[in-house]
Amino acid sequence: MGFGRDTTTKSFSVILEMSNTVSIPAGVTGNKMIATNGSNGVRLLKSALIFGASGVTGWSFVNELLNDYPHKGVWGRVHALTNRSLKAEDSLWPEDERLNIVSGIDLLQGSQEDLDQRLGAIKNIHEVTHVYYLGKLSLAPAHTLISN
Repeated sequence: MGFGRDTTTKSFSVILEMSNTVSIPAGVTGNKMIATNGSNGVRLLKSALIFGASGVTGWSFVNELLNDYPHKGVWGRVHALTNRSLKAEDSLWPEDERLNIVSGIDLLQGSQEDLDQRLGAIKNIHEVTHVYYLGKLSLAPAHTLISN
């Protein structure tokens, strides 16, 4: 997984590298979350990384995943990333072991290396299969950009 930021345009991108596995031998998990699938063996669970989780859209998105959208057993982990501090009890999300709230991720502060280090330190981030950016990117007003 790679993260990139263009400081001249204040844009941010996440590059998610995934490898497709044709089959997984029973009992072998590697670094992926698995769930049993009846007599068919195992299947990979999805893991979401959601930027902007404390906003209106982000909150609703996290809530839907924790309530098993589109059906039960799809999401094995939900990483809810926020810029501002958010405690689990204040979030009003259901208590769920799949939820990992990570506060203090400011995409516009620090160097690229700092951002890579902060995101890389998130427990189980290597399992992420889906990345969603639902945050608001605040840029300086146009007249400020022109005068500087």
